[in-house]
Amino acid sequence: MNQTTRHTLPWLIRWSEWHAALMLVVGGFALASLPQAWAAAGAALSFAGLLVLGRRAWTPDGRFGAANAVTLLRCLATLMLAAMPALGVAVTVGLALVILLLDGLDGWLARRAGTCSEFGEYFDKEVDAFFMLVLCLILYRDQHLGAWVLLPGGLRYLFVWFLKIAQPPRRKETATRYGKFVGVFSLGVLMFCLLPLPHYCAPLAAAATLALLCSFALSLRQIYAGSA
Repeated sequence: MNQTTRHTLPWLIRWSEWHAALMLVVGGFALASLPQAWAAAGAALSFAGLLVLGRRAWTPDGRFGAANAVTLLRCLATLMLAAMPALGVAVTVGLALVILLLDGLDGWLARRAGTCSEFGEYFDKEVDAFFMLVLCLILYRDQHLGAWVLLPGGLRYLFVWFLKIAQPPRRKETATRYGKFVGVFSLGVLMFCLLPLPHYCAPLAAAATLALLCSFALSLRQIYAGSA
């Protein structure tokens, strides 16, 4: 969803920092071979907190809105992926495909209805990031690619904490077509890796990781160059 205000609401920044820390802990749980349901439980509580904290900023007119409802549907479907590891390959890939296809619909609905908000923008991109993390957790569990495959799922959260620690002049990057393309491309590649094609999984997941690293590097450059 499009940004509608010049400065990010302070409570959104604080929530994103705590959420990022929680999601990094979730990744640590995966390395410790703890049940993936922990990821779903932690994320569900965190997103519930976002919905409650943002209840007065959901949309400019205060209603929840159709766009946020689509984002919530994507969030619930992603939580289902995380909470039910025994869905099977076909159901997992099918559900992931539905989540990916719904991505973009929320933004379109918000622009059409004039309900773009910073809450909606954050909700959208944090659900995207959680979806990426869940795909990486599934690949780590089922495809045995090694801990490196968790990196794409953790990049968003590491980026948030870099901004908190480094305190750059700008705390937020501007969305670009390239960044959106890389995000969708990487999600599609990681989804493809869910299929039982062991010879292709590692190189494709590595390509998605490299693309995301380049995208985040460009975001950092933008943040610092924009303040020069």
